[in-house]
Amino acid sequence: MGGGTKLVALLASLLALGPLLGCKQKEAPAAPRNLLLITVDTLRADYVGVYGRKGNSPTPAIDSLAAAGVRFSQAWTTAPLTLPAHASILTGLTPAHHGVRLNGTHALAENVPTLAEELASQGWDTGAFVAAYVLARRFGLARGFSVYDDRIPLPAYAGARLEAERAGS
Repeated sequence: MGGGTKLVALLASLLALGPLLGCKQKEAPAAPRNLLLITVDTLRADYVGVYGRKGNSPTPAIDSLAAAGVRFSQAWTTAPLTLPAHASILTGLTPAHHGVRLNGTHALAENVPTLAEELASQGWDTGAFVAAYVLARRFGLARGFSVYDDRIPLPAYAGARLEAERAGS
């Protein structure tokens, strides 16, 4: 894949952002711009107020953010696993092209550019706050983030590190 194609793929992934990444530009543009990517593993859209939950919404913060910004109504994943799917979101590439195919056994290669690296190179402050061990920095997704908070305790009940997680709150 050529450099231009990689950049297009990377920027295309920006458009595909549906629901962890908070960014704002360092040099103030005419109007402040922010980008927030929230990903939630195993959450049905119809449970989220802005996506159709009837009655009292259990997701008022997400609903409020969506009401004040751009919300995507359709999204597809390249993989049914957390790490490969996030690698695709952050690179614009499929698992066959970025090489991350399983949770906990593969890491994103250093030579695969990420959305956070591209945003950082253009002056954006970037931060990620992850809640699942399979997204820990050791798997390569932290590149380009000025803050990558992956402090996830291993609870006594977890049979393996892959089960470790922390509450989104």
